[in-house]
Amino acid sequence: QAFMHGSDTVALLEWDLASALPASVTIKNYTDLAMTSYPTDLQLRQYMTLAMDPGAYTYSIKYYYRTPLLGNIVNEQDLIGAKLSNNSWMYYNGASTTLDTVKNTFKLSFMSDNNFKLAGTDNLAPLPVEFTYLTAENDNGNVNLNWETASETNNIGFEVERSFDSRTFKNIGFVNGAGNSNRSLAYQFNDLNPFTTASTVYYRLRQVDRNGKFTYSQVVKVSESAETINALSVYPNPFKTSYTVSFNALTEGIATLEMTDIQGRIVSSQTSAVTLGTNIVPMNKISSLEIGVYFVRLTKDGETTVTKLVKN
Repeated sequence: QAFMHGSDTVALLEWDLASALPASVTIKNYTDLAMTSYPTDLQLRQYMTLAMDPGAYTYSIKYYYRTPLLGNIVNEQDLIGAKLSNNSWMYYNGASTTLDTVKNTFKLSFMSDNNFKLAGTDNLAPLPVEFTYLTAENDNGNVNLNWETASETNNIGFEVERSFDSRTFKNIGFVNGAGNSNRSLAYQFNDLNPFTTASTVYYRLRQVDRNGKFTYSQVVKVSESAETINALSVYPNPFKTSYTVSFNALTEGIATLEMTDIQGRIVSSQTSAVTLGTNIVPMNKISSLEIGVYFVRLTKDGETTVTKLVKN
């Protein structure tokens, strides 16, 4: 659902297939104006407000920003979403903000608020944790959660939260963090038999630092039914100028293939028509990327699979 101002796109709403739809949605966009209630001047000189009928909705929102309105943002690559709802700010750092500096958009997924303000900001300070990815996979009725951090500062650990409606989350466990780290670290958590309550389950991480402050990861979804995408692989790995993505699909449709750097920033993105069975997708427009570690993120029908690759 596109919201326009003249010929310019302000925002796109993508509704979850299982979500109810509101009778009305109102989006207002303010340009060449910073949000006065924001706690810092490191923000875009534009913001938007959203209001819809009360109800239980699940959606993602893609917000379009203008480069001349970056304001005091120091580095566009560090732009993240900042949402004000119920007088509380939430920052969508790392992989929870899908940033596209070519199309000038950032996207927040699994939203459920009926009323909020949305701004864009630079990192206010070094983030306690930089999430690289978070995935959830159905393993014979249990769910395996895997995530990775690019760096950690004063990190006590991660509260694992689960929801059966994508809105109300409850703490189901805790995983200790590394405290301080400047290298990639992988973590895992197993949730036993969550599908006895619902056929679709949502997860997120609440990272807590030693000062009592916290940040949330992105939200991921996993279903009781067979995964629509599996057997994701990339080759050659390591690669030099190009690589190929291979995966098996149990249903037809459209998939999004994104390549992110170790900070969670998107460096390449494309959509691909998916057919039943094995799918082969060449990735060619990446020769200018710097040497280092990257991730390929495949999303179809709201489910995401991630794999790591290296450029030499």
